[in-house]
Amino acid sequence: MPRSGQVVGFWLHENAAKLILGLPPNHPPSRYVLVGRILKLPPEPIGIWVETSFIERRPVAPEQKKERYNVTPPQMLVRWDAIITAQTVRADTSPEDPRPIPGQYL
Repeated sequence: MPRSGQVVGFWLHENAAKLILGLPPNHPPSRYVLVGRILKLPPEPIGIWVETSFIERRPVAPEQKKERYNVTPPQMLVRWDAIITAQTVRADTSPEDPRPIPGQYL
C-alpha cells in the first residue's frame, strides 16, 4: 500500500484515463501513466487521493510521440478500478513500462 507523501506512477486503464483527461473514446489506442504524490487524507473505499504532477500518454503506434497532460485541480481521487498497477518513481519522472504483467492494457 502506498504511503502518504510517496511519489508513485499509476498505470491506468485506457477508458479511465480518457475520462480523466476528457479525451474522446475514439482517441488513438495508448497506455497512460499518472505520476503524483500520495496525499495524507482519510482512506477511501473506492480509491486513493493523489496530488497529480502529470499524466503521460504513450501511444501504441511507434511513430507517435508521448504526450504529457496536466490536470486542474491536481488533487484527485483515483479509483481503484482505474488502476492496473503502481510503481514508485522519482518526482516528475516517467516510470518504465512494467509490461509484461497480466492484465488488460487497452
